[in-house]
Amino acid sequence: MAYGLNKDCSRIDFVFDTYVEGSEKDSERQRRLSCSPIDLNVIYEEMPLPVSIDPFWALSSNKSKLQGLYAKLIGFSPNIDPCQGIFNSSYPTPVPDLDVTIKEADVRTIPHTLDATNYGAKQVVLLSNDTDVVVLGLHYWSILKAHGLKELWIKAGLGMTARYIPLHTLATIMDVT
Repeated sequence: MAYGLNKDCSRIDFVFDTYVEGSEKDSERQRRLSCSPIDLNVIYEEMPLPVSIDPFWALSSNKSKLQGLYAKLIGFSPNIDPCQGIFNSSYPTPVPDLDVTIKEADVRTIPHTLDATNYGAKQVVLLSNDTDVVVLGLHYWSILKAHGLKELWIKAGLGMTARYIPLHTLATIMDVT
C-alpha cells in the first residue's frame, strides 16, 4: 500500500489491472505462462508474495485474489466494477465518470488524473513501475496542464531504489507540451 504518500493528499485513486482476453497484455500473459505457474488458493494480508513473482502473475486468478484483498482492505466491495470512490464518507459510492471501458490499467490512469485535476488537484503522483505510464503521462501532459495540473510525478521503484520522477519537467525539456 502507499503508506506515507497520503499525508497531504486529498484523493487516492486505485486503478486495478486485469488480464482481459484479447487485450494488449496477451503477449505478457503468454510470456509468464512459459514458467511453471504458482496457483494460490487463498491470499491473505500477512502472506508474503513469492520471491520469483512471474509464476505468481502467470495466473490471472492470483491477480484477481490479490486485488480482491486490496479492495477489501481499502473498503471497496470485491467486485470493483463499476468504479467506486470514498469521498467524505465511510462507504464506497459509484463514480460513473470514471467507469470507462478501457481495458488497460495503464491507460485508465489518465482519466483518473484528468478527473482529479478537474476537481482541483494541482499535483498528481502516479505509483507505477511501468514504462508505459511514463510515456502516457508525457503524452497527455499538455492536456492535463491545460486543465490546471501544475505537477505530474511518477513514483517508481521500491524501498531504497524508489524515485520520484517529475514528468512535468521531462515534458518541458522534451518539448512535448
